[in-house]
Amino acid sequence: MAATKRDTCGILGGSVAGVPFSMHLFQGAATTPAASFSLESIKLVIANTFVAGTCNLSIFAADVAHKPTGAALATTGDITTPDQAAKGFYEFTLLAPLALDASTEYCYVLDGTLVTARSVFYIYGTNSGVFPTCHTLFSSDGVSWTLADNYDMTFELWGSDLPSPGGGGINQPAVMFESWGF
Repeated sequence: MAATKRDTCGILGGSVAGVPFSMHLFQGAATTPAASFSLESIKLVIANTFVAGTCNLSIFAADVAHKPTGAALATTGDITTPDQAAKGFYEFTLLAPLALDASTEYCYVLDGTLVTARSVFYIYGTNSGVFPTCHTLFSSDGVSWTLADNYDMTFELWGSDLPSPGGGGINQPAVMFESWGF
């Protein structure tokens, strides 16, 4: 089944601002998905003026303060984003899908330590119409995080339905017909 948009945070419109990696080497967002699904990719709004950038995106469980905790649950590995001066959605595809649970908050963290021209690589979001269930995160070292609840990183979560119990897609009994000896 093809991936579909499952969740979104932030809007394009209102006061849109870009935050360069020269200010924060790690940028991310924390949110709880609206429904459980298999996450395949995340689309972020970026602009990357005059240079392609190498970075990676990882997904973590969030702690009660909406900050990443524990080891990464999934990652894109190191990827090179295009030289795209105009801001637009860029898709970061996970190396393997990750089952997200609607009762769990997750952090999506973009690591910019490999970006060579940090002053021209921007991640976009908005401070208009901020979602109360999204939390934007900034860090210089990937350990100490600052929440910016007056700003939403604009992103979309893409994925597919989780397999149903039993793996058959439709829950049916093991025996679908019997011979009645006719």
